[in-house]
Amino acid sequence: MFLTLYLTYVKNVIKIMEILKKLEKSYLFQGIDVQFLSQISKNTLIRNFNPGEFVFFEGDTGKYFYIVLEGRIELYKSSSDDREIVLKTVGKEEIFAEVIIFEKNTYPATAKATVKSRLLQIDKEIIIKLLNIEEFRIQFIKTLFSKMRELAERLKFLNSMDVEERFLFFLSSNYGRQNSYKLNLSKKEVAREIGTIPETLSRMLKKLGKEGIIWKGSSITVPENFWKNK
Repeated sequence: MFLTLYLTYVKNVIKIMEILKKLEKSYLFQGIDVQFLSQISKNTLIRNFNPGEFVFFEGDTGKYFYIVLEGRIELYKSSSDDREIVLKTVGKEEIFAEVIIFEKNTYPATAKATVKSRLLQIDKEIIIKLLNIEEFRIQFIKTLFSKMRELAERLKFLNSMDVEERFLFFLSSNYGRQNSYKLNLSKKEVAREIGTIPETLSRMLKKLGKEGIIWKGSSITVPENFWKNK
């Protein structure tokens, strides 16, 4: 009996340590003291979702927010004529549903896994509780403002690029400068990621095809010396 309890305790400690390491890598918790991260870890689960499985539905009571460890999650709203309007697709290390901490008590959109996904599920109540502690509140707000500045600079940078430049930046920043890529995104999803429409992306890909960049199926091939000139 004692051995069983001990082994259960060890497994729980290992799981909490694993979650703690994941939280430390997230932009939302960078700069947060380990004493606070430990408390958050105890209120966090690692959850697995299969393709097509729902994380939550629009209008559900918002109890948790999430960090993507692996996979991709599609966020969408339902229109009055039952169409699905995709708002965003979130990928590895991105956070979603954090709006429930400050703004809403219900989820403003539906979240569905598009591929096999692994998520950190964080209880919002522990964050709200910790925000009553001045030390945590200062650290957390400082982190949020730092990320807002980073996003503003990134947006300014991306807005200065044309579609081709944004596409190449998307490839290099997400997958590195390679000669071949295997994407788990559709062209429609990539178009959304780089702030354009599928038709414009198709025209741009046709142009890049003359330079030897070929997108076929889920694979993209790039000429050997292409990146040297970029």
